[in-house]
Amino acid sequence: MLEAPGHLRARIRLAWDHRLVLRINDEPLLDLGHQDNFDERLLELPSRKGGNVVDVALSNTGNFNQGGWAFSFHTTTAGGAMLIPRARREVEPCDGASLTMLGRPVVVSGAC
Repeated sequence: MLEAPGHLRARIRLAWDHRLVLRINDEPLLDLGHQDNFDERLLELPSRKGGNVVDVALSNTGNFNQGGWAFSFHTTTAGGAMLIPRARREVEPCDGASLTMLGRPVVVSGAC
């Protein structure tokens, strides 16, 4: 969840390895594709005033880091003020909301 001070275009800097799918609020899924190495991408996406739901699904099938997970998320306003993510407390862990975004069920060992 990201709290935004108003309707704005959030600058989201993501870095990951393998595959990442992102969704903000009710926007369509954004498949950011596959990367063999931990690499970053900067996006500008719409956000609304107040709480913005951010769903992220990652996959990892080995790559060059021997199966280790690598992910980074940093968000600011256009003026550079940080938007700090927080967990959605009203959602139970492993509710499946973001675990099926890759088009197939994803088993997260030890998380549920």
